[in-house]
Amino acid sequence: MKISAIQTEDDLIRDALIAQHMDHFDAWWQLAIAWLEPPNLERGGWSGVGRWQLRCADNSTVELYVKRQQNHTRWSLRYPWRGLPTFMVEYDMLKHLRRQGVRVPDVVYAGVRDVQAGRQAILATQALQGYVELTPYCTADNMAAEPDLLAAVAHALQALHAAGIQHRALYPKHLFVRREHDTYEIAFIDLEKAKHMWLPAWQRLRDLRQFMSRLQDWPDSLLYQLYAAYMSGQGKLYHRCGWWWLRWGLKRLNKR
Repeated sequence: MKISAIQTEDDLIRDALIAQHMDHFDAWWQLAIAWLEPPNLERGGWSGVGRWQLRCADNSTVELYVKRQQNHTRWSLRYPWRGLPTFMVEYDMLKHLRRQGVRVPDVVYAGVRDVQAGRQAILATQALQGYVELTPYCTADNMAAEPDLLAAVAHALQALHAAGIQHRALYPKHLFVRREHDTYEIAFIDLEKAKHMWLPAWQRLRDLRQFMSRLQDWPDSLLYQLYAAYMSGQGKLYHRCGWWWLRWGLKRLNKR
């Protein structure tokens, strides 16, 4: 994949980037930002993310997350020899899910280049406006008191999987929530491990088990409410077998 371009459809952001000469790869690579956490050193390279405030012509600021990596690659049947930078995997997923109506961050800039040291990639996304991390709201007491939130989470997971995507890092910290009047909206972040589903019945349950494994204070009755809301419209046999497999898997992981 060869790409190096501003991606945003917001004219205010685009004009600000061009005015500040942030329309080419090296400007993003040299941008002075601090890592939000130590870079990931797996996959034979490194990968990290920082936060940057972009000032626009109207003196407003836009918060961006800037991801940079070098030689941090994922191999696949489509890219068997050199692989694909994991941020470009995420870029593809973000574009696909947005087309499918799943809420994800807006891509502002994406780029890949080959240098003597290897392959470098950048992905900049706009912070989700008005959203907060789901984790603090994901306690058993809060979810029991907010059935609409539990239903919103279940329906968001349905939408993600209906789009044919397995998240593969489906933890509460990677879901964000925004309340609009009496309804909740859920968005997904960190999709660099995601993949298209080839065995959806199996991969959906793997995602659900991964998510439920972090809900350690939830009683079985509440877990089942989430599962039943997610499984609405599915066949009875798949529903029953899926719940049995989830409960068995969670016990095996020593999470229950």
